[in-house]
Amino acid sequence: MKYNLLLIRHGETDWNREKRLQGITDNPLNENGEKYAWLVLEKILEAKEKPIAIYSSPLIRARQTAEIFSDQLEIPIIYNDDLKEVNCGTLEGLTWNDIKKMTGKDIEPLYEAFQFDYTPYGGESIQQLRVRMKNFEEFLNSKTESFVQTFIVISHGTFIKLFLKEKTGKHFEGDFVWPVTYFPIEI
Repeated sequence: MKYNLLLIRHGETDWNREKRLQGITDNPLNENGEKYAWLVLEKILEAKEKPIAIYSSPLIRARQTAEIFSDQLEIPIIYNDDLKEVNCGTLEGLTWNDIKKMTGKDIEPLYEAFQFDYTPYGGESIQQLRVRMKNFEEFLNSKTESFVQTFIVISHGTFIKLFLKEKTGKHFEGDFVWPVTYFPIEI
């Protein structure tokens, strides 16, 4: 199956601004996050790809971003749990410095290299995230017609970085900078 995906990270939250691990904690967009979503929407409206649906994480920051797009593009939103951010367990809400002080470990490089394992803290491993990513791709393949279609996928930083790495072989370095431009990818 061939399809185009417009991979979009949700808009900014207060925890993003404070550089806290957000994971699956359900934080809403802040004022900047809503503005950034509108800026990305403008890019989509200018693009040649015309999406027919939005697949979104059900976490509120992604839902709020998806609702802005859906209202303006007049296309449906399909929520999918596989698009959630990685579960960081009890580390959610902490900064990398907080975690280093608490655990004595500098796990940020492991996170950046996709070698993290949050299971000791009640969260997920990179392998579990990969399974969710593959589940989403199988779901998408089951919904795709024989002609090329374009979908918006609204997810989270770790999911999108891993998806891009798995599909392109390139590692996305550093943090996303808002306003996030979307990542068009053909599969």
